[in-house]
Amino acid sequence: PDGANGWYIGGSFTTVGGVSRPYAARILANGSLDTNWLPQPNGQVYDLIVDTDRIYLSGDFTTITGVSANRLVAVDKNSGAIVSNIFNVNNSVYSITKLGANLALGGLFSSVGSFKSTSLARVSKSSGAYDASFLTGTGVNKVLSANNGGYYVGGSGTYGGKAYLAHILSSGAVDSSFTANLNATVNDLALDTSTTPPTLFAGGNFTTVNSVARYYLVALDGSSGADLNKDLRVSSTVSGLALNNANLYVGGPFTQAGASIQRTGGSIAATADATISAYPLINGPVYSSIADGAGGWYIGGSFTKITDSTNTYTRSNMARISANGTVDATFNPTPNNTVTALLLHADGLYLGGSFTTVGGVSRGYMARVDAASGSLDTAFVNPALNSTVYSFATTNSASSADVFVGGGFTTSSGISRPYLAKFSSLGVLAAWNPAPNAIIYSIARGPGTKLFVAGNFSNVSGVALRNFAALDIGDGSRDPNFSSGITAGTVYSMLYDPSDGTLALAGGFTRTSHNGIAVYSTTASS
Repeated sequence: PDGANGWYIGGSFTTVGGVSRPYAARILANGSLDTNWLPQPNGQVYDLIVDTDRIYLSGDFTTITGVSANRLVAVDKNSGAIVSNIFNVNNSVYSITKLGANLALGGLFSSVGSFKSTSLARVSKSSGAYDASFLTGTGVNKVLSANNGGYYVGGSGTYGGKAYLAHILSSGAVDSSFTANLNATVNDLALDTSTTPPTLFAGGNFTTVNSVARYYLVALDGSSGADLNKDLRVSSTVSGLALNNANLYVGGPFTQAGASIQRTGGSIAATADATISAYPLINGPVYSSIADGAGGWYIGGSFTKITDSTNTYTRSNMARISANGTVDATFNPTPNNTVTALLLHADGLYLGGSFTTVGGVSRGYMARVDAASGSLDTAFVNPALNSTVYSFATTNSASSADVFVGGGFTTSSGISRPYLAKFSSLGVLAAWNPAPNAIIYSIARGPGTKLFVAGNFSNVSGVALRNFAALDIGDGSRDPNFSSGITAGTVYSMLYDPSDGTLALAGGFTRTSHNGIAVYSTTASS
């Protein structure tokens, strides 16, 4: 945070909103790019911290705005111009933290200035002077202030006899009373000072702490290193941690978090007292979810079992979770393959995906089931599509209506309907046929008679259009007044907000600005 509800950001990016901003940028409180802050490092930024009138950056860079600044620099908060470039580190600096009048550095370096210093160092903020009495180590991934003049060190090495994680006192001595005994690398640390003693969160590659199973994430007593016995396990490596008010944000390539929560996005939020709701446990990925209108959720994906607080249920790719987190024992549609799309309507619950049967009855990639029991609704006839369904939309969300379907299919009951089709509430294929020339990944109802469609096509309704179009729900014609400006790349997801008429797109696309994500007004061209 920049102290004004905006952010300073660093990384491996080279543009922000289509504007050149190599490796570092400032985002203002309104979400716009600060055009005045322009440090222009020539290499990746791994860490940055705010300090009164300046920002310290660390990373792999060797220049700032073309001026020598080896891997650690202080720049002006408002302009990004160099304030101090006296530090001269000879290799990557992954982490920096303030220790009073000093900075603690961690990384891959072997010297700071003219002094040898392996992976860990302390330097004066004002003079850049190297503290030769400061502990050194190898493979430092994170240095974190302990808010008492001391600091924590985490990484792949040993620090004063403490493997992977150590607490260093303000005197520079290793805190012998702090013992965590992790069995593998620590990648990141976060300290919650709202508790007494403070809670230290550690994330990394470890699987035990003090000989107790703790998978990749743990909450420790910040004074002693004792395990706080909070089951924060995740299914794979934790690469990043961040505390924000009452939330701990965790990043990494995992797919499960908590004692048994399934997550598919690689990040979770936990309260700072280290409690995460434990259930349900899902043994495979969830690709689609939708509220059931009663505080619970329908979920679809590629899984076979779900465990709640009392039982384990066999559930083939589809389930309903009640508001209290338990599995609905009566709801069990049993599609025979992956579910990727869901739509709840007054007519029932529509399922789309890669399945060919539901409840043992033939249904080609799309079906409607009873929203309460999950039993197949035979009033909606088999659409007999020939490939996967990725998205749904309807003409009317309050009563019986036509349903629009987007996906990888090209026929319905042998009739040509490439990638996009419209069915009546009884499953009868409509004559409506915009015929995009490639896969539709997302569709959404817009204002009036608009239907927004997105994917990786280059032509729809006979018009050359790149991966996004606004179509008429009646005749399928393209609305010429709405242009996305996309020049290349796929759109995978859309969200339309009828309250303010905005439409958000996300994917791997490029346009004149806002690569990968863009927000439009649907009342005018963009």
